[in-house]
Amino acid sequence: MISEDIRTSLKMAAQAWSPASPAQTGVYAVYLNDGANLPELDIPPDGLLYVGMTKKGFAARDHFYPQNGSSGSTLRRSLGALLKDDLNLTALPRDKSGRWQSHYNYRFPVEGEAALSEWMFRSLMLARIPFEGDIAAAEGKLIALLKPPLNLTGWSNKQRAMLLDCRRVCAMEAKQALGASAA
Repeated sequence: MISEDIRTSLKMAAQAWSPASPAQTGVYAVYLNDGANLPELDIPPDGLLYVGMTKKGFAARDHFYPQNGSSGSTLRRSLGALLKDDLNLTALPRDKSGRWQSHYNYRFPVEGEAALSEWMFRSLMLARIPFEGDIAAAEGKLIALLKPPLNLTGWSNKQRAMLLDCRRVCAMEAKQALGASAA
């Protein structure tokens, strides 16, 4: 079956994080290491968590070690929301603009972002597949085919509501922090 061949090939390409070539574009898959745990999430046997893509190069989409110290990626926000209690994370607004995006696209303090990155380095593997064609279409097909539990769009994810609830807790905490800093 083609889907199993693709799934197996991606898993075989997964390895520990390493710096990426800034110029390479393509798709990537994130896996949970054997023995690692992610609270509340039903994870497939191969550990596939997320599929993404980059048109700007793999280094520009580095969820493990973001260039500016924090990343607004949906993957980091979902992981942080799931690990909030385990890592003692506190959500903050992205900026002080007061716009809904500021708290919806929350971040964590520097030490929280560092704790999240450390957990990712220890617990996750990454497969990067260089690709020059229609990257968005390739990503969409992979998500629909492989059904990664942390992808919130592209398939009928039964865990979507739970993930959004966890993220909503962080967004509300960030909104409260924004209100507290304005007072």
